[in-house]
Amino acid sequence: TSAFGDYSEILPGVGDVLADEDGASKGGWGPSPVMLMEMAKSTGMYIVGGSVPESCSGKIYNTCLVINPSGEIVVKHRKVHL
Repeated sequence: TSAFGDYSEILPGVGDVLADEDGASKGGWGPSPVMLMEMAKSTGMYIVGGSVPESCSGKIYNTCLVINPSGEIVVKHRKVHL
């Protein structure tokens, strides 16, 4: 858990989608959510990507994303413990 800050990323919010087919213009999101969103879209499957260290407003969260088959974030849950 002490390394969470070193590996934290900016994550998209509920309702966010990739800007274009090649993954450009994603608002500075980290590589993990982009890869998960692309994978959900390319496979046509829901993906639950959990334990992604998120950096937001100077705080670190242990976050889980749920992405639908079109690559849209449908759930974002910040866990209460690291």
